[in-house]
Amino acid sequence: MKARAARLGRALVGQQSREPRNVLVVIFLAIVLAVFSLTIRLSEAVYHLLVGLIPPRIFNAVLQFLFLYLLGLLLVTYRRWRVANQRERELENIISSISPDALLVADPERRIVMCNPSVKQMFGFEPEELLGRTTDLLYGDRRSSQRFHEIYDELARRGYHIGQARGRKRNGSTMPLEIVSGELSGGGVVLLLRDISDRVQAEEALKVSQEKYTAIVNNALVGIFQTSADGKFLMVNATLARLFGFNMPAEFLAKVKSLGPDLFADQGRYKDLERQLAVQGNVSNFEASLQRPGAPANGAFWAALSVRAVRDPGGALLTYEGIIEDISNRRDAEETMRQSLDRLRKATGSIIDVMVMAVEARDPYTSGHQRRVANLARAIAADMGMPRDKIDGLRMAGVVHDLGKISIPAEILTTPRKLSVIEFNLVKSHAQLGHDLIKDIDFPWPIAEMILQHHERLDGSGYPRGLKGEAIMVEARILAVADAVEAISSHRPYRPALGLDKALDDITQGRGTLYDPVVVDTCLKLFQDKGFKFDRENF
Repeated sequence: MKARAARLGRALVGQQSREPRNVLVVIFLAIVLAVFSLTIRLSEAVYHLLVGLIPPRIFNAVLQFLFLYLLGLLLVTYRRWRVANQRERELENIISSISPDALLVADPERRIVMCNPSVKQMFGFEPEELLGRTTDLLYGDRRSSQRFHEIYDELARRGYHIGQARGRKRNGSTMPLEIVSGELSGGGVVLLLRDISDRVQAEEALKVSQEKYTAIVNNALVGIFQTSADGKFLMVNATLARLFGFNMPAEFLAKVKSLGPDLFADQGRYKDLERQLAVQGNVSNFEASLQRPGAPANGAFWAALSVRAVRDPGGALLTYEGIIEDISNRRDAEETMRQSLDRLRKATGSIIDVMVMAVEARDPYTSGHQRRVANLARAIAADMGMPRDKIDGLRMAGVVHDLGKISIPAEILTTPRKLSVIEFNLVKSHAQLGHDLIKDIDFPWPIAEMILQHHERLDGSGYPRGLKGEAIMVEARILAVADAVEAISSHRPYRPALGLDKALDDITQGRGTLYDPVVVDTCLKLFQDKGFKFDRENF
């Protein structure tokens, strides 16, 4: 816009300075040509007089020179006239090209001497209505009308002026204007006026949006921060400042320089964060102990950090952005819950022990059987690489896998003779009975289903549902092997103990048909290579 004003000013100056001079030149040339014509028509007496004084050859040469000189001067004057007309057309093109911006030319008394048609669209005035009136008519307030004098002052210093003012339309409404002006010869001013209502509204909307964003950031429930690539703090919100004991973000930034050395209680933990960011580019819920600057060492608190690296299109690291959340209360709650779970686990274990003792009291010949099965099952699961949580569940199931026998008559459980078909079917029901006894207890593991399946076999020959292969859960397959080994190697009311070698031979023969081959191989390795033994005293 400033370049356009400069071009316009130069064109107007050229128009004003050349036009009077061109008129004088044309008048002078007309007079010279008239004199020359009269000279050509001199009487013969004058002609002969001149010829008598000047040699004819020289006289003719002078006449030819004068004619050619006057002809050339006439052509040059015509060319300059053409150039002046071209500049005038250029001025008209410039004026039309800056639409819809309004253009005004004012004299030193602020009277408008020229304006383009755009003033009608912008101000509602016809161009003819503005001619001869002062520019005060177009300003919306007293302060804006004083801008005309300020324009002259700045033009004197800088040669151009760029500013803003309130404009007034014909209907009395106002609008924000951007003014670009240049000085004309003779003290006049050319003004280029642009309605910037849309831009001002956009700026106001952006300001409101920024204020809302700032309010959201500062009122967030978590601390928000931005650091440089080397960890120096660039921005923090009010929540983060308060989290570390400061009243305002500016106070925090003045006293805390970097994330790692100033805030991390454990610098090794900060190195872990840096390594993860270098590899992954972002880290979520990274827990660390943070310290408040100036507070005692025991004033540290636990926080969760989520941080991401911000890079430019070329991949260069620019900043880190992230949030910090105080999780001290959550960790305290988790610790309280953990202690409650420990107490519940111990209480549950005590209840189960009572139930186990009740079963063993009815069948003293198998006393300790469930504990030994649980120990072997746990060892097999651990050697197979099962998760710790599943191992704990398997151990619990092993301890109570024969719980259903509490519903079987003691006379049947302790009889030294071979059981009848009816009696044996009654004993086989203990798996279903044990499942039904604890199915409504909300264990963190599927204990009831393990109990129900521990007599199932791979080939479908087991009970109570005749499941096959992968339909049997892996914990139940482990219990099946552990139960068989302990039962065969131990004393029973109807027979003496058959020994460990017999038990291992039995599961080897049933490998892949009755028992899971991986479980069998692991069990054999425990006894043959790792020296596992049944502990008949401790659980």
